[in-house]
Amino acid sequence: MTANGINYCDTFFEFPDLAPKIHGEPDSESLYKIRNELRANAKSVYSNLSDGAHGHLALVMKATQYALVSNMAFVRPVHPGVLLVPGNATGPQTQVLCEHHKEQLRLFREVEGIEKALIQQIIKSVEAPYLAAIRDRVSNSLTGTAQQILEYLQTAYGRVSP
Repeated sequence: MTANGINYCDTFFEFPDLAPKIHGEPDSESLYKIRNELRANAKSVYSNLSDGAHGHLALVMKATQYALVSNMAFVRPVHPGVLLVPGNATGPQTQVLCEHHKEQLRLFREVEGIEKALIQQIIKSVEAPYLAAIRDRVSNSLTGTAQQILEYLQTAYGRVSP
């Protein structure tokens, strides 16, 4: 659960270990506890990709849900690609381009690292058979974002009985 040399779980997360592991099929109550603890964890890591007040909470919420808690959208960084420096760039211009690219790459890796830490927490909390349907057959890794994985679990197993 480290990325860029940072162990987000131990360093930032309010719940380094989620509620007790779910034994057997998840139910709405156990998924509710996991979701709330993941939200607290995501919020606990500062981010200026939105209004600065909600950390990385948007990683575990739908955009429509996040819009209810923040009036500023969370803009998830994309990989900046290879640094391209124009041939006619001056030394100072090249330095600015390099610093900007480095910061964009750092932000991308930070968000990816936090999301991977959140997904690892889900994997540790939910038994493998209940995640099998969203596991990529080639890489054997879960497909989707943390929010998509939570949504899948809620749809597949979070039925509320009368």
